[in-house]
Amino acid sequence: MTVTILDNNSSKKLHILVVEDSSSARMSIVTSLQAIDAVIHEADDGMSALSFLRQENTSVDLVLSDLIMKAMDGDELCHKIRNELGHKDLPVIILSSQTDKDSILKLFNAGATDYLYKPFMAEELVARIKAHLEQRKLHKILKKNINELSELNKMKDHFLAACSHDFRSPLQGILGFTELLINDSSLSAHHRSSLKNIIESGNQLHNMIESLLDFSLAGNKPEDITMIPLHLIDIIETCVKTISFTADNKKINVQINPVTDFPFFKGNPNALFRIFNNLLSNAVKFTSPGGRVTVDFENKNTGFISISVTDTGMGIPEDMIPNIFDRYSKASRKGTMGEKSNGLGLHITRQLVELHSGEITVKSHLNKGSCFTVTFPLKPEEN
Repeated sequence: MTVTILDNNSSKKLHILVVEDSSSARMSIVTSLQAIDAVIHEADDGMSALSFLRQENTSVDLVLSDLIMKAMDGDELCHKIRNELGHKDLPVIILSSQTDKDSILKLFNAGATDYLYKPFMAEELVARIKAHLEQRKLHKILKKNINELSELNKMKDHFLAACSHDFRSPLQGILGFTELLINDSSLSAHHRSSLKNIIESGNQLHNMIESLLDFSLAGNKPEDITMIPLHLIDIIETCVKTISFTADNKKINVQINPVTDFPFFKGNPNALFRIFNNLLSNAVKFTSPGGRVTVDFENKNTGFISISVTDTGMGIPEDMIPNIFDRYSKASRKGTMGEKSNGLGLHITRQLVELHSGEITVKSHLNKGSCFTVTFPLKPEEN
């Protein structure tokens, strides 16, 4: 049996469930709790209390239960509240006349938040409950704020993704036509220099736009992004085309080694493009003119696929390698032709790789080059 004491403002108050099989003891507890501005619910045994908590739209902020009852003891009720109902944060206070350490330990192992010896003073009971209700109130406010911030964060991600996509198209047009103009043999040296400045500024703006998309993707969880079956070779070929202008200007040969029988992989196209575009862009940036960048695939039917991007560039000092993927890494340097770096590329790349449950590693030798390897696990349906 469950009884609820309501008033006109009950929807705004915190709710307490009192579980006690002795009607006189329960009445005494309820009377003591009148000093608290809360809605009081009553249950005469653990089974009734559990049934009440299972009801849809039931709102309870604290459970106060006797330990020894005829139908389901307080520790069993507490265990079911935690494990069956999933109320991990709901305060549960147990009233017990047992004072030995083993009994107290058993209560806490069952998930009790607090306990109170019987017989107890009404003032102590009220003080304990008020303290837990205050924590509960703060917890609910915090949870609400977190949910609101999460929604705002999603809105921010969608906005950044939309902006980066919409800005990219006209910018590509500007850069494309500028590249056509710069190849005009009738241009004066002054005009050609001005067009080169346009291209340089446009590339800087392009990198800023791509960073916006990187941030919007890296802040997601795997369940928040769309994963579809795709061929990684298609993604990488697109990335190579994207960096071809920069690579050609530095006379760097970018080569994808032939691959056969490479399986479909389930991933997010935008995130995968950013991963390999970042790796290939870095490889070109840190390779001297006339160098080489190669992409290799490996699939040994072990449940994993690996893609390596290897360059013949300046390499990474050994003491910098452990921090190469850190946010705002001090390992960030200028490229071989003075190209700038914001120190975020590899940090975001690792986040995007981990978004696919993958791993990224690096091997490097100073003045000889670097090899970045991305390894993804294959799900059973992808093998």
